[in-house]
Amino acid sequence: MKNLLFLLLISPIIYGCSKSETEPENPQLSLPVVTTATIAELTENSALSGGEITNDGGATIISRGVVWSTSDNPTISDNKTTDGTGHGSFTSAISGLNSNTTYYVRAYAINSEGTAYGNVIVFSTPEKIIEAKAYEGFVYLFTQKEVDDFGSQNFTEINGDLIIGDQTGLRFSQITDLTPLKSIISIERLFIGNTSNLQSLEGLNNIVEAENIQIRYNTSLIDINALNQLKRVNSGLEIWFNGSLEVLNSFNNLAEAANVTVGNNTSLLQIEGFENLVNSGSINIISNSSLTEVVGFDQLTSIGYNLHIDDNHVLKAINGFNMLETTGYLNPSVKANRGIFINGNKLLKTIAGFEKLQATTQIIISDNVSLEIIDGLNNLVATEFLELHNTNLSTLNCFLNLVSMGTFYFSHNPNIETFGNFQNINDIGKIRIANNALLQNIDAFKDMDHNTITSVIISGNHSLNSLLGLSGINNISGNLEINDSPLIENLIGLEFLDHVGGYFDLNVNPFLANLDALQNLNFVGSNFRILNNQNLKNFCGLQQLFRNGNIEGSVSISDNAFNPSSQDIIDGNCAQ
Repeated sequence: MKNLLFLLLISPIIYGCSKSETEPENPQLSLPVVTTATIAELTENSALSGGEITNDGGATIISRGVVWSTSDNPTISDNKTTDGTGHGSFTSAISGLNSNTTYYVRAYAINSEGTAYGNVIVFSTPEKIIEAKAYEGFVYLFTQKEVDDFGSQNFTEINGDLIIGDQTGLRFSQITDLTPLKSIISIERLFIGNTSNLQSLEGLNNIVEAENIQIRYNTSLIDINALNQLKRVNSGLEIWFNGSLEVLNSFNNLAEAANVTVGNNTSLLQIEGFENLVNSGSINIISNSSLTEVVGFDQLTSIGYNLHIDDNHVLKAINGFNMLETTGYLNPSVKANRGIFINGNKLLKTIAGFEKLQATTQIIISDNVSLEIIDGLNNLVATEFLELHNTNLSTLNCFLNLVSMGTFYFSHNPNIETFGNFQNINDIGKIRIANNALLQNIDAFKDMDHNTITSVIISGNHSLNSLLGLSGINNISGNLEINDSPLIENLIGLEFLDHVGGYFDLNVNPFLANLDALQNLNFVGSNFRILNNQNLKNFCGLQQLFRNGNIEGSVSISDNAFNPSSQDIIDGNCAQ
C-alpha cells in the first residue's frame, strides 16, 4: 500500500520532466521562397503566369500573385495580381497590357516577415491585330466631334484624302486630339493644316504608308513624333509654316520618299531624323529662320532631282549626306533644278560631308556670306554645272578628284587666290570667272585635254596676272571675253587658239600691251571688239585673222593707246 502511494505521488513529476525534454523550441521564421511560372496564352493585352511557393518560411502566406512592369525588377508597387493565400502553386491572369511592348514579370509571396520575389521573366506582347476596314472617298474633319465620330468606326485604310483642319486657309480648326484615329494604317493623302490648338499628332502612330503628307499652318503644333512608324511616302512629305515646331526627329523609319520639304518653320532649331531614308526625289530645307544645324540623312544614297538648303539665316553647319552618291539623274533631259543647291544661308560657315558623291547635274553654292570653308565633295568626278559665289569663302578643301565640268561659274569670291584644287580637270564646257578680287591665276586648268570649249568669260579679277590656264584650248565654240583685268600684260595662254565661234571682247585691260599670243587665231563668228585698253599699242598678232577675212561680225577697235583700222592690220601697220 505504501509503495502504491509513493508511485502515485511521483508520477506527475516524472511525466512533467519527460514532456519538457521532448518539446521543440520556437521555430526561426524567414521570407518565403517562390519561383515564377513561364508565360502562357500570350495576347496583345493579356497573359498567364503564376508561381510556386516551395517554402513558406515558417509562417502563413497571407498574399501571393505576380507583379509586372515595363522596367526591370517590378515590385508590389507596380501592377500586380492577388491570387489567394497559402503555399503551393498558383496561376495569375495578367491583363491591361499594351500591344508590341516588352514587360518584366515575377511572382511574389508575403508572410509575416515581408515580401519575397521570384525570378524575373521577360516577354513581349504581339502587335495589335486590327481587322482590315477600308473607307472609300475623301474625309473632312474640321471639329473634334467629327474626329471622334470618324475614329469610332475603326477604319484601317482610307482610299482617298483625309483632311484634318481646313485646306482653304480661310479658317482655323479647334481640333486638339487625334487619338481616335489610331486604327488608320494606310492612307492616300493626309493633310493637316490650319489648326490653332493641335499640339501633337498622337493617334496617327500606326500609319506606315501614304501617297502624300502635308503638315502646314498648325500654329501650336510642337510634336509630330507620332509619325515615327512611317516607312514610305510615294509622293511628297511637306512640313510648312508650323511656327511652334522646334525639333524634327520623327522619321527614322522612313526609307523612301519622293519629296521631302521642310520650310518656313520659324521655331525649328534642328533637323535630325531621316536616319533610314535611302532614296528620295528631292530634299528641300528652305527658310527655317531658327534652324542652326542639319544632321542625319546618313543612309541617303540617291536624290533623283535636287537637294535644296536655302535661306536658313542662322544655319551654321551642314553635316551629313555622307552616303549620297548621285543626284539629278531622273529625267536628265531637263537640266533646270537638278543637283545640289546651297544658297542664301547667312551664317553658314562650313559645308562638310558629301564624301561619296561622284556625279550630279549641278552644284550651286552661292550667297552664303559667312561661308569660309567647303570641306568635302572630294570624290566628285563629274558635274554639268558648278557655281561658287560666296563673299567670305577662303578655303576650298574640295573637288580634288573632279575631272569634268560642263560649266564653271566662279564669281564674287574676293578671298580666293588660286584654283589649286582643280588640277585634275581635263574637260570643261563654259568658264566664267568674274569679280574675284584676290585671284592671281587660273593655272589649275592648264592641263585640260579637251581642246574645244563652249565659252570663256574672264572679267573683273583685279589680281589676275596670267592666262596660262587657258593654254589647252584651241577652239571656243561660243564667246570669248577678257575684260577689266588690270594686271594682265599679255595673252600668253591663248597661243593655240584657232577658232572663236561667237563674239570676241577684249576690253578695259589697262596694262595689256600686245596681242602676240593671238597669232594662230583664224576665225571669229560674230562681233569683234577691242576697247579701252589704255596701254595696248601692238595688234600684229591679229594679222592672220584679218588677212584671211574670217570675222563674221562687225569690228570695233577704239579708245586704246593705238587704234589701227582693219586695213592697217592687213597692211602691217599694226603697232606703234
